[in-house]
Amino acid sequence: MRLVAVNGRRYTDRVLRDALRAAKGGKEPISFLVDNLDTFQTFAVDEHGGERYPRLERDAAKPDLVSAIGSPRTK
Repeated sequence: MRLVAVNGRRYTDRVLRDALRAAKGGKEPISFLVDNLDTFQTFAVDEHGGERYPRLERDAAKPDLVSAIGSPRTK
């Protein structure tokens, strides 16, 4: 499956980000045109939250494994 277009415009990262920003607070779904082998399908995604960026947060109750992984093995 390959994403071909977003809201009728050829897919690029910028077009997708623009569509997410434009949908924020609106009522129209985002339209995705997808190429699957020899067929095209259009999907309407009802998403209005805008762009979101995932972030990691450390759980203070658990040991810090990431620092242990990054520390040198020998002294």
